[in-house]
Formats: sequence, C-alpha cells, structure tokens
Amino acid sequence: MPETVLNGCRHHWEEAGSGPALVLLHGAAGSGRQLSRHIEPLSEHFRVIVPDLRGLGRSERVGPDTPVTAWVDDLRALQDELGLGPLNIYGMTVGGRVAMRFAADTPDRAGCLIVDMPVMFNEESAQAGVRGQVDLAKMPEQRRKQLQDWHGDQWEQAVRFYHEFRDRPEWQEYFDLREHSRKITARTLILRGDAPGDAYSAEHAFLLYRNLPGSWLWIRPRTDGGLLRNAPQETYRLIQEFVTADAGAGPVGSTY
Repeated sequence: MPETVLNGCRHHWEEAGSGPALVLLHGAAGSGRQLSRHIEPLSEHFRVIVPDLRGLGRSERVGPDTPVTAWVDDLRALQDELGLGPLNIYGMTVGGRVAMRFAADTPDRAGCLIVDMPVMFNEESAQAGVRGQVDLAKMPEQRRKQLQDWHGDQWEQAVRFYHEFRDRPEWQEYFDLREHSRKITARTLILRGDAPGDAYSAEHAFLLYRNLPGSWLWIRPRTDGGLLRNAPQETYRLIQEFVTADAGAGPVGSTY
C-alpha cells in the first residue's frame, strides 16, 4: 500500500485501476477501509485513490492542535505527489466537507464532485448523535470492533483525535460550507437517502443544491443517508456516468 510524507506527515492510501483518477474520501471518524469494498468495482472505470486522512486509519497519528486546514492541504499535496490534474472526488460526510472546501478554495484543481450525505455546517441538534458515535465510555462492542478494523491498534487515539479536532470552533468555522460552497464551480452530484434518523438532516443536501445552480441532486427513497454504503451498485453507475458525461450532463436515465 503506498505511503509518503505530505506536509511533514506520513500518509497512507490505497490505489487500483487505470483511467480517470477518482479520489474517495472517507467519512467521520473513519478511514479508507470504510470504502475498501468499493475500490474493485470502481477501478473497472477509474484510477481509484483512497487516502486515510491525517491522524486516521494508517496515516500518522497527530494531535488535535493540527491546523484546521490540514486535510484540505494534504489533498492538494497528494494531488501534486501523484502528478494529477483536476481531481474527481467522491466524499461522504466529513469527506464531502473536505472535497467541497478543496473545490471552493482552488477551483482550478477540482474536476467533478460527488458529495454523499452532505454536511454543510455544525447542526447543534445533531451533536449528541455525533458525539455518541465516538464516546469511548458508552461505545457498543460492535462499534469498537469496527473502529479497530478501520484504525488498527491505535484506534482509541484516532477516535479521540477526531472528536477533539472537529470540536474546535475554528474547525467548525472553516468547514461551515453555507457560504463557501457558493464558490464551487466544479460539476457536482449530490447524493442522499430520504430516510430520517441520520445525525444530519436531508436539508443539508437541499441547501447545497440551492447554493450550486446547475448541480445534480439524487434523492433515493426509503434509504438511509449514505448511498454508496446503502445502494452501492446504483451509486457505482451514477458515479461512472456523471464523471464521464459531457459538461452539463448528469447520469443517464435519472430523475432529480
């Protein structure tokens, strides 16, 4: 598995396939292993690159005083390290926030965006649910095993870092996309299930859609929030058709 030092920190990623590059960014408190099962199907059409964000997965452990821009800075550094042109990026939850901030700040570096279960800002009503997922004292055994699989033996350190990093007010300010997302010029596909019960409401997807005239919105009925996780075969098709379509076109046969 490839590793290199980016911005003074050791980074790990997985890679497979050939063709247009497609970066997959994992979700909250996760790692690239969240997305491992999707690499082979997507690599039939793309050069798939799945990094572990700094401090998580198999990338180097860091403290919560890490610069709040680090994940976006590291994505640019990985792009340069691999000699890639404008990036096609899939991001789920926090990975989507990184992708959107990357595209908003450096539009010339962004190709297509696929944002799955968008999180646009720190919705206060969601915080109990978010913190509950990383509360080590109350964590169910199944969740502990999942996090250990994602992060290895130092999983508790990784989870603690994520929790403390994202709770910093300056982190939440930096990743508040309500206004920053308006600067995005990349073709964008927004994915979301309509079922209630996720920490963040579907209104985040509609807000992003309203902020980006010309974006494409796919809401799947009777489905929990993340579509790559809950409807993978359909989502592979959507990604492949959207990334390879002509400018201005969306996935074939879709209703928005």
